Amino acid sequence: MNKKNPKIIKLDEMETASKYIRKKYRMGFWGLGILKLGDINKLRSDLVKDHTESEMVSIKASIDTQFEHYKQLTSIIAILALIFTMIFTSINTQINFTMKPMDWIYNANQELNKEINKNMKPDERTENLIKQTNEMASEYFKVTKAAFNALQMNIYFIAVFLILIIYTYFGRFRWIVLVKNIIEEALKEKKKEKDEDERKCKNRNELRMQRLMK
Repeated sequence: MNKKNPKIIKLDEMETASKYIRKKYRMGFWGLGILKLGDINKLRSDLVKDHTESEMVSIKASIDTQFEHYKQLTSIIAILALIFTMIFTSINTQINFTMKPMDWIYNANQELNKEINKNMKPDERTENLIKQTNEMASEYFKVTKAAFNALQMNIYFIAVFLILIIYTYFGRFRWIVLVKNIIEEALKEKKKEKDEDERKCKNRNELRMQRLMK
C-alpha cells in the first residue's frame, strides 16, 4: 500500500465508504481484487488512528449498504445469462432461416431438372446434373460459411462482454467483502480502545476519591 495522498480527503465529501478508503489510502483503481496481509493490517490500524468511533460507525454503515447491493446483483447476473441464452437462440433461428432458402432452391431445382432432362441423352443428363450439383454445393458452402462466421463473431463479442462483466463483478465484490471485514475489525478495536480509556479514567477517579477520603 502506497503512502497517503497529499490531497486532504474528507469523510463527509465521499459518497461511499469504499471510495473514501480508495481515495484516502490509495488502494488502487476501482478497488478490484485483494490486498496483501501487511496492507490489511496497516489499513486497519490507520482506520482506528484516523477516525472517531462515530465516524467508524458511519463508514461501517456505508460499506454494509454496498455489500448488500452487490449481493443483490447476483440476480442481475442470472438475468444477463438468460438474456444471452435468448440471444444465442435468436442467432440459431436466424441461421436456420438463412439455410431454408437453399433447401427451397434445391427442391425447386430438382423439379426443374426433371423437366429439362427428359429430352436429354443420358450422357448430357449426367453432365448437366454434375454441373448443377457442383454449382449448388458451391453456393451452399458460401452461405453456410458466411452464417457460421457471423455466428462466431457474435459468440466472441458476447462471450468477451460476459467475461468482463463477471470478472468486474466478482473482483469488486471480493474487494467490498474484504474492506467490510477490515472496517468491522477496526471498529471492534476502536471500541476496545474506548472501553480501555474509560476503564483507566474510572480507575483514576476511584484512586483520587480514595486519596481524598484518607
